[in-house]
Amino acid sequence: MAMLTVLKIIGIVLACIIGLVLLLICLVLFVPVRYRINAEKADPEADPVAFAHASFILHILSAKVIYEKKLEIIVRIFGFRLFQDRKSEKKRRKRKKASEDKKEEYSLDWNEPDDDHRPDEEETDDKADGIKTEEDKIENAKSEDNKGKDDKSEEGSYEKVEKILNDLSDKYLEYSDKIDRIRREIRFWDRMINDCRNKNAAELIKKETLKLLKKIAPRRIKGFIHFGFDDPATTGTVLMYLSLIYPILPRKLVIDPGFEDTDLYGNIDIKGYIRLIVPLVCVAKVYFNRDFKRMWRIYKKHSNR
Repeated sequence: MAMLTVLKIIGIVLACIIGLVLLLICLVLFVPVRYRINAEKADPEADPVAFAHASFILHILSAKVIYEKKLEIIVRIFGFRLFQDRKSEKKRRKRKKASEDKKEEYSLDWNEPDDDHRPDEEETDDKADGIKTEEDKIENAKSEDNKGKDDKSEEGSYEKVEKILNDLSDKYLEYSDKIDRIRREIRFWDRMINDCRNKNAAELIKKETLKLLKKIAPRRIKGFIHFGFDDPATTGTVLMYLSLIYPILPRKLVIDPGFEDTDLYGNIDIKGYIRLIVPLVCVAKVYFNRDFKRMWRIYKKHSNR
């Protein structure tokens, strides 16, 4: 009976531990991570200000990123702050202490009288003679070098021509190798794109990517953005690319292109949430697909060559 009671207690403890582990896994996978991003630049001359906040499980775990002339990151668990920036405070104290030490040294040097030290005339004469002899040696060395250069001018011209020819042959071989590699890459990607099973894998990746973007897209985006470039054609090009995603942009987000100025200002407010289970499911569907595994093996063999 005692043995059965002990086994029963052990079983209950193990069941509680397994239940807690499963509960934690479900919390991590299914409880959303809520986020909010605010950015603002009131006018073209103002400094940008940005704020991002993310929280998980009733703010048990939260993180803030604040940018206002400098970047600050704050992470809290159960309200207690982690990763406090103590290094910057220590550096500031060291710099302050070093500046104070320099001031003290400067004041001491200023108060102490300087000893006058004047070189004797004999020392100056010896130095002058030494300088003259060094100059004579340098001139003699230069004259010998000029003679050696005249003797080796013919040999040097032949070596230069030979070096130029060798460089040309090396460049030709290098460019031919590059052309061969480019041809092989073109043939490889042509086979990859036209293969039926690779097409199926590409369609799966596209489908799951669109689904993932739809699931993790912000639930609210509003604001006003004015932008412009030096060249009006660049502004038109950016506006053209934005028009591709304009149908999916919320109507509360106003985009105002400026063709006559180069100012950038406005504000934006983004709010939404992400569940970790969504990207995991999408990645698992792609990773365990046979066509994708085959395509990945072919690509790895090609890249390892």
